[in-house]
Amino acid sequence: MARADHIFVSHGIYTHHGIDFGDGSVVHLSRASGKICQVPLDDFVLGRRLHFRLWDTCDEPDLVVERAASRLGEPGYNLCYRNCEHFASWCKSGLAHSSQVRSIERRMAAGGSKLMARMLTKTVVTLSGKTLLRSASPALLVADAAQLGTEVILSQHGVDSKTAEKAGAGVGLVGSAAIGTALGGPVGGCVGVGLWAIGEGFSRCAKRPALA
Repeated sequence: MARADHIFVSHGIYTHHGIDFGDGSVVHLSRASGKICQVPLDDFVLGRRLHFRLWDTCDEPDLVVERAASRLGEPGYNLCYRNCEHFASWCKSGLAHSSQVRSIERRMAAGGSKLMARMLTKTVVTLSGKTLLRSASPALLVADAAQLGTEVILSQHGVDSKTAEKAGAGVGLVGSAAIGTALGGPVGGCVGVGLWAIGEGFSRCAKRPALA
């Protein structure tokens, strides 16, 4: 572990992030206290396995630590817009980002667009007595859950967000095609892939939150 490292621990369905201050302590945005604080490493880890977030490009350690110190004692926690990962990524790069929130936003946007497309197919398309609605079943949202799960698991193991998103997208695509085919044959498979693509297109429009 080195000074200014972006570190995190897994709490099951979410990860908690902080910045190694270089003196055996960690600066992090605490949900419990609702403010940015400095704690001993053992209090941050609490017996869990410590992970490191690797950055392709980030700022110099002195600047990272300076940013972390400048916010000590500052209150204000918001799960969606100002959480521990937002803070740690801002310290490292000057830009706030949470891969956990981003993944959930993308999957929600994708799911919503699929449901809208499902409603549209109900009114305009019928093939061989089977509406494409049958293939556009909410069961396709299972593929979204698998895609999100893949992204979250990879992120918890230190994989960068772009790589995790690509891997999750592969799982979502294959899952959508398989579920669509199981529900509606070849036509259903095509619809499953089409709705997945529509969902991905809408999800890319989701804005990334920023740390003020």
